[in-house]
Amino acid sequence: RCVYLYLPEKENRKAIERCGLPCKDYFIWGDDTEYTTRLTTHFGDAYFVGESVAIHKRFGAKSLSIDNETNPGRIKMFHYFYRNMAMNNRLYGTEGHPYRRAMIDIIKALKYLPKRNGTAKFSAICKGNLEGLVRYKGIRNYVYEQLKDGCKDD
Repeated sequence: RCVYLYLPEKENRKAIERCGLPCKDYFIWGDDTEYTTRLTTHFGDAYFVGESVAIHKRFGAKSLSIDNETNPGRIKMFHYFYRNMAMNNRLYGTEGHPYRRAMIDIIKALKYLPKRNGTAKFSAICKGNLEGLVRYKGIRNYVYEQLKDGCKDD
């Protein structure tokens, strides 16, 4: 899932002045979701442009899913996805109660254990969720520092 935000140039500047910059600690997955959610929560509406096309060039480009990932190096990277989604959920409540969501992910991850690369997949999901719940305060503090004019209280 990709989320893209387009604002006219004057609005971009106002949005950045009010809501700050994206969080570099997100690394690889979820940064666009966090930033777009922050902007739409604290600045204004975003609009989906159905005919826009985003190209992510990578080797063996296919739908990103831990379900069908076979490359052990890429499987390890999924911990960032689960970490960032856990942090987004704690920040914005995007998928219900954050601890409940993490437990659902971890329980679902049990299905991977008897499969090829299953331990690595299980580990990425557990590590990501736990790290996201633990690191939340640092990310929240960064986001709140970025927000101007008390807009975090909106």
